[in-house]
Amino acid sequence: MEENPLADLIDQYLQGQISAEDDQVLKKRIASDPEAAKMMEDSQLAYRALQLQRQKQLKAKLQALDRPLHQPSRRRPVWLIVSLCILGGLSFYLYMSAIYFTSESVAARNIVSYQTYSTQTNNPSETNLLWKNAELDFRKGEFQNALLQYQTISADSDPTTVALAQWNILMAELALRGIDLPWTEQLEGFKTSSNVEVAQKAEALSKCLNSGYYRFFSRGLYQNLSSIKPRLI
Repeated sequence: MEENPLADLIDQYLQGQISAEDDQVLKKRIASDPEAAKMMEDSQLAYRALQLQRQKQLKAKLQALDRPLHQPSRRRPVWLIVSLCILGGLSFYLYMSAIYFTSESVAARNIVSYQTYSTQTNNPSETNLLWKNAELDFRKGEFQNALLQYQTISADSDPTTVALAQWNILMAELALRGIDLPWTEQLEGFKTSSNVEVAQKAEALSKCLNSGYYRFFSRGLYQNLSSIKPRLI
């Protein structure tokens, strides 16, 4: 059997087009890989949201067609129903493209938290406090401050601390400048990290960024709106 990327297997599963053999491969991967399970959960949420929006649109159309012809005064104008459906779909799309899949949000969901860091290391309280402060700055959107603190931590003598801090530096750079070729090359390098936590995160994030859902929400209408903004101003 030709091996399919995890993102493709998830897409096939959600669309009901996955083969029995690939289905078993996907289930085993999810059961053994927490990052793959998280990727599956995120994809299911996005897919269900799309389905729900389509169901709402269909229900609204059916309700409009089902209204008695002898009650014209109670019927909402068709243009209003269509406008509400379009507005709902556009709102969902803008949320996914302008919030959920922004570089800042992707980075925030993938940093190594203090809780994870503290279970893998046994560092002095000063380093622990610095990590807490760095994560707090990251969560507040102060990515430059977080980056500087993680760089300080990366000078530690403990290899695990260094690997985890370097990963968070990569996430801070993602939040600050977005995805470019140098950043992508660094991400690929983390796939071979000796730290299992970092290697798994790098693999899962790489597959997420190459998935159809990410490409759809990050390169569609949001870019089109950005391209016409100067003309509107």
